Amino acid sequence: MRIRPCSRKAASFLLALALLALPAPARAASAGHAFEFLRLASDPVGRSLSGAHIASVAGPCAVAWNPAGLAAPEPGALLLSHTAWMGETTWDWGGVSLPAGGGALGISCALFRAGDLEAFDENGGALGDFSPTQATASAGYGRCILGDLEAGAVLEWGYESDGFDASHSGWACSAGLRYVTGPLGVAAVIRHFGPSIEAGEDRFSWPRTLAFGASVRTALGLTVHAGVERAAGEAAAIAAGCEWQATDGLSLLGGLKAPTGPDGSRPAPSAGLLFDVGRASFSYGYQVHEELTGAHQIALSLRFS
Repeated sequence: MRIRPCSRKAASFLLALALLALPAPARAASAGHAFEFLRLASDPVGRSLSGAHIASVAGPCAVAWNPAGLAAPEPGALLLSHTAWMGETTWDWGGVSLPAGGGALGISCALFRAGDLEAFDENGGALGDFSPTQATASAGYGRCILGDLEAGAVLEWGYESDGFDASHSGWACSAGLRYVTGPLGVAAVIRHFGPSIEAGEDRFSWPRTLAFGASVRTALGLTVHAGVERAAGEAAAIAAGCEWQATDGLSLLGGLKAPTGPDGSRPAPSAGLLFDVGRASFSYGYQVHEELTGAHQIALSLRFS
């Protein structure tokens, strides 16, 4: 039985799958990968910086961006984020990092839900509502391996269901390196490398991505990030971001990601803020798209000894 989404709500969901990927631009996110949801931003800070911060990321969200960031000298932390998209579409992500063995262990899980959508068969007959669901669980470890060189790796499990009777799952891994000296950090990371997924007669690859980045802290309370990444089957994209500590406990964030290929995609800007109050911090991120108003993401982070 073939599914043909015919309602505006269903069309919006399909568009959301293509556009929600951060920091990928709208058209670059539609390469037909399995587990496309793994390219979504785990946290508002990463969303606001367009993913250019892989050389400075730390805490639970390092599991998603660069597992080498788990080696940062940070206390244990819990991070919970929620993204509100169009209609009933939501993206929830949670992660925890715990110091262990001279480094840190990171665990995360996430759920992408599209809500109830309408579907029809090829003859226009109603098939009822369906609720596509996508989920992931990850576990990783990072530590310093040589001087100021940090390394980390993550094992990932992904699951997708079309809301009817079709589903598939698979395993992959991510790994990263980071070198930090003084105010400068450089990093390289590979994400979501695993065997292809078979879904009926179709075969999909994970959203395999190779990324490089650098971050520089200045004496003016400004940190500048820059990076380049390429996902399998797509043109490379350049990302830039900056964060400015406006006052004690308040940082303003901004980013931009631009594709390098001739597919007509335009740069995707994003912005946000981070409010730190002792052991807790609150963050907000907003990503702008041409087709829609954008995606809002909020997060709460709690640090503990």
